[in-house]
Amino acid sequence: MKYLVNVALVLLALLASSGAASAQDAQSLPPPPADKAQIVFLKPMGGPWGSFSAGIFSLNGADRELLGVMGGNSKLVVEVSPGQHRFMSEMYAVAHMLDANVEAGKRYYVVVRFIYGNGFQLRPVRRTGPSDFNATVPDFPHWVSDTKISEPKASEMNSFASKKRRIDKAQARAQQVWDGKSAEQRAELTLTPDDSLP
Repeated sequence: MKYLVNVALVLLALLASSGAASAQDAQSLPPPPADKAQIVFLKPMGGPWGSFSAGIFSLNGADRELLGVMGGNSKLVVEVSPGQHRFMSEMYAVAHMLDANVEAGKRYYVVVRFIYGNGFQLRPVRRTGPSDFNATVPDFPHWVSDTKISEPKASEMNSFASKKRRIDKAQARAQQVWDGKSAEQRAELTLTPDDSLP
């Protein structure tokens, strides 16, 4: 009986912490505009690996825009028009892509996930499901509450802007990798309208 009581207390604590994280996030993030979708990139990793900066880019055909540079335990809030988008992370000539199909007035989350020796992968956060990146996993409230909004720093933005040749090569390699993925693999790395979260 004592074991069941302890389990119940742990579950209540988890539920309480989850609710607190959502409330804290709601206070720190502006609501999505009615005519835009809001995508929140989360880079919850601290420590030596988390300190590596990841550039987050929006890709549109031949055009590439640097949206921000993320350090450890940071979040980057991006507002985009509804519809189809492609994003890319880049660190030290390694890039990863993510597609998005988003709706106006909705918020979406993407985890900027460190892979040893292979840069930062962009993983959509699902509402539920078998993926390790969904809103029901115990880590999700911490990914949201333990990250701070990344403010643009001119020195970091200029550093990435000056590395055009390196990033061009990384993007070309990432595109080849993306094109070589199966439809199922690409779907795993695509935000969908169903992935919106409060």
